Amino acid sequence: ACPSVSCADAGCLTNDAGIIAAINHAVTLQNTALVGKVVINMSLGGAGACPGAVQTAITNAVAAGVPVIVSAGNDGGAVNNPGNCGGAIPVGATDSNNVIASFSSRGAELAASGLVAPGVSVLTTDQGGGTASATGTSFSAPMVSGLAALILAAKPAFTVAQVSAALRGGAASI
Repeated sequence: ACPSVSCADAGCLTNDAGIIAAINHAVTLQNTALVGKVVINMSLGGAGACPGAVQTAITNAVAAGVPVIVSAGNDGGAVNNPGNCGGAIPVGATDSNNVIASFSSRGAELAASGLVAPGVSVLTTDQGGGTASATGTSFSAPMVSGLAALILAAKPAFTVAQVSAALRGGAASI
Protein backbone atom coordinates (compact mmCIF):
# COMPACT_ATOMS: atom_id res chain seq x y z
CA ALA A 1 0.00 0.00 0.00
CA CYS A 2 1.17 3.48 -0.82
CA PRO A 3 -1.06 5.74 1.29
CA SER A 4 1.00 8.90 0.88
CA VAL A 5 2.14 8.40 -2.72
CA SER A 6 0.14 9.05 -5.86
CA CYS A 7 0.11 5.93 -8.02
CA ALA A 8 -0.10 8.21 -11.05
CA ASP A 9 3.59 9.00 -10.62
CA ALA A 10 4.51 5.27 -10.62
CA GLY A 11 4.93 5.39 -6.85
CA CYS A 12 2.90 2.21 -6.37
CA LEU A 13 4.68 -0.63 -8.09
CA THR A 14 5.02 -4.32 -7.45
CA ASN A 15 7.16 -7.15 -8.71
CA ASP A 16 6.73 -10.87 -9.34
CA ALA A 17 7.55 -11.70 -5.71
CA GLY A 18 4.79 -9.35 -4.50
CA ILE A 19 2.29 -10.76 -6.97
CA ILE A 20 3.15 -14.33 -5.98
CA ALA A 21 2.87 -13.52 -2.26
CA ALA A 22 -0.54 -11.91 -2.79
CA ILE A 23 -1.85 -14.86 -4.81
CA ASN A 24 -0.54 -17.34 -2.26
CA HIS A 25 -2.11 -15.38 0.60
CA ALA A 26 -5.47 -15.24 -1.18
CA VAL A 27 -5.38 -19.01 -1.62
CA THR A 28 -4.96 -19.47 2.16
CA LEU A 29 -8.23 -17.56 2.65
CA GLN A 30 -10.23 -19.73 0.22
CA ASN A 31 -13.20 -21.46 1.90
CA THR A 32 -12.35 -20.15 5.36
CA ALA A 33 -15.18 -19.29 7.73
CA LEU A 34 -14.12 -15.65 7.75
CA VAL A 35 -13.84 -15.16 3.97
CA GLY A 36 -15.60 -17.98 2.13
CA LYS A 37 -14.95 -17.99 -1.61
CA VAL A 38 -12.11 -15.95 -3.07
CA VAL A 39 -11.81 -14.34 -6.50
CA ILE A 40 -8.51 -12.71 -7.43
CA ASN A 41 -8.57 -9.55 -9.55
CA MET A 42 -5.25 -8.30 -10.85
CA SER A 43 -5.44 -4.96 -12.59
CA LEU A 44 -1.78 -4.94 -13.52
CA GLY A 45 0.51 -6.31 -16.15
CA GLY A 46 3.56 -5.99 -18.29
CA ALA A 47 5.10 -7.11 -21.53
CA GLY A 48 6.55 -10.54 -22.07
CA ALA A 49 5.80 -14.16 -21.39
CA CYS A 50 4.28 -15.39 -18.16
CA PRO A 51 7.07 -15.77 -15.59
CA GLY A 52 7.43 -19.37 -14.39
CA ALA A 53 7.01 -18.61 -10.69
CA VAL A 54 3.90 -16.50 -11.36
CA GLN A 55 2.52 -19.34 -13.49
CA THR A 56 3.05 -21.74 -10.58
CA ALA A 57 1.17 -19.43 -8.19
CA ILE A 58 -1.73 -19.05 -10.64
CA THR A 59 -1.83 -22.81 -11.29
CA ASN A 60 -1.99 -23.42 -7.52
CA ALA A 61 -4.74 -20.82 -7.10
CA VAL A 62 -6.85 -22.36 -9.85
CA ALA A 63 -6.28 -25.84 -8.37
CA ALA A 64 -7.57 -24.45 -5.05
CA GLY A 65 -10.73 -23.21 -6.79
CA VAL A 66 -9.76 -19.53 -6.95
CA PRO A 67 -10.55 -17.76 -10.25
CA VAL A 68 -7.69 -15.46 -11.29
CA ILE A 69 -8.98 -12.58 -13.40
CA VAL A 70 -6.42 -10.25 -14.95
CA SER A 71 -6.56 -7.09 -17.03
CA ALA A 72 -5.33 -7.86 -20.55
CA GLY A 73 -3.27 -4.69 -20.99
CA ASN A 74 -3.58 -1.35 -22.72
CA ASP A 75 -1.06 -1.50 -25.54
CA GLY A 76 -3.30 -2.87 -28.30
CA GLY A 77 -0.99 -5.85 -28.73
CA ALA A 78 -0.88 -9.33 -27.25
CA VAL A 79 -2.27 -10.01 -23.79
CA ASN A 80 0.21 -8.82 -21.14
CA ASN A 81 1.51 -11.02 -18.34
CA PRO A 82 0.14 -12.26 -15.99
CA GLY A 83 -3.02 -12.25 -18.13
CA ASN A 84 -1.22 -14.54 -20.56
CA CYS A 85 -0.51 -17.14 -17.88
CA GLY A 86 -2.29 -20.47 -18.20
CA GLY A 87 -5.40 -20.59 -16.04
CA ALA A 88 -5.77 -16.80 -15.85
CA ILE A 89 -8.92 -15.23 -17.27
CA PRO A 90 -7.75 -12.15 -19.22
CA VAL A 91 -10.14 -9.22 -19.64
CA GLY A 92 -10.02 -6.68 -22.45
CA ALA A 93 -11.91 -3.41 -22.72
CA THR A 94 -14.87 -2.34 -24.83
CA ASP A 95 -15.94 1.18 -25.69
CA SER A 96 -19.41 2.76 -25.65
CA ASN A 97 -20.18 1.15 -29.02
CA ASN A 98 -19.55 -2.32 -27.52
CA VAL A 99 -16.48 -2.97 -29.65
CA ILE A 100 -13.01 -3.81 -28.38
CA ALA A 101 -11.30 -0.52 -27.56
CA SER A 102 -8.36 0.35 -29.80
CA PHE A 103 -5.94 0.36 -26.85
CA SER A 104 -7.13 -2.97 -25.42
CA SER A 105 -4.68 -5.84 -25.62
CA ARG A 106 -6.06 -8.82 -27.49
CA GLY A 107 -4.93 -12.02 -29.11
CA ALA A 108 -4.88 -15.76 -28.60
CA GLU A 109 -5.33 -15.79 -24.82
CA LEU A 110 -8.22 -13.34 -24.95
CA ALA A 111 -9.93 -15.36 -27.68
CA ALA A 112 -9.33 -18.70 -25.97
CA SER A 113 -10.12 -17.94 -22.35
CA GLY A 114 -10.90 -14.26 -21.89
CA LEU A 115 -13.71 -11.76 -21.99
CA VAL A 116 -14.21 -8.08 -22.58
CA ALA A 117 -16.08 -5.60 -20.42
CA PRO A 118 -16.63 -1.83 -20.43
CA GLY A 119 -13.29 -0.05 -20.16
CA VAL A 120 -13.71 3.44 -21.61
CA SER A 121 -14.94 6.33 -19.45
CA VAL A 122 -15.85 4.06 -16.54
CA LEU A 123 -17.18 5.88 -13.49
CA THR A 124 -14.97 5.03 -10.51
CA THR A 125 -13.95 6.40 -7.15
CA ASP A 126 -11.13 8.92 -7.10
CA GLN A 127 -8.18 9.32 -4.76
CA GLY A 128 -9.08 11.93 -2.19
CA GLY A 129 -12.81 11.23 -2.49
CA GLY A 130 -15.48 11.65 -5.08
CA THR A 131 -15.69 10.01 -8.47
CA ALA A 132 -13.86 10.22 -11.77
CA SER A 133 -13.99 8.80 -15.26
CA ALA A 134 -11.27 6.25 -16.02
CA THR A 135 -10.21 4.21 -19.03
CA GLY A 136 -8.30 0.93 -19.32
CA THR A 137 -8.53 -2.81 -18.87
CA SER A 138 -7.81 -2.25 -15.18
CA PHE A 139 -11.39 -1.01 -14.98
CA SER A 140 -12.78 -3.89 -17.05
CA ALA A 141 -11.30 -6.74 -15.02
CA PRO A 142 -13.01 -5.81 -11.70
CA MET A 143 -16.41 -5.99 -13.40
CA VAL A 144 -15.70 -9.55 -14.51
CA SER A 145 -14.29 -10.36 -11.06
CA GLY A 146 -17.50 -9.14 -9.46
CA LEU A 147 -19.55 -11.28 -11.80
CA ALA A 148 -17.36 -14.30 -10.97
CA ALA A 149 -18.04 -13.66 -7.28
CA LEU A 150 -21.79 -13.55 -7.96
CA ILE A 151 -21.56 -16.84 -9.85
CA LEU A 152 -19.74 -18.44 -6.92
CA ALA A 153 -22.32 -17.03 -4.50
CA ALA A 154 -25.08 -18.73 -6.48
CA LYS A 155 -23.08 -21.89 -7.29
CA PRO A 156 -20.45 -22.33 -4.54
CA ALA A 157 -19.47 -25.81 -5.75
CA PHE A 158 -18.43 -24.49 -9.18
CA THR A 159 -14.86 -25.08 -10.26
CA VAL A 160 -12.81 -22.33 -11.88
CA ALA A 161 -13.49 -23.99 -15.25
CA GLN A 162 -17.24 -23.83 -14.59
CA VAL A 163 -17.01 -20.18 -13.52
CA SER A 164 -15.08 -19.39 -16.70
CA ALA A 165 -17.60 -21.29 -18.82
CA ALA A 166 -20.48 -19.41 -17.19
CA LEU A 167 -18.77 -16.08 -17.77
CA ARG A 168 -17.92 -16.81 -21.38
CA GLY A 169 -21.21 -18.58 -22.09
CA GLY A 170 -23.20 -15.61 -20.88
CA ALA A 171 -21.17 -13.05 -22.80
CA ALA A 172 -22.33 -11.58 -26.08
CA SER A 173 -20.11 -12.06 -29.12
CA ILE A 174 -18.61 -8.86 -30.45
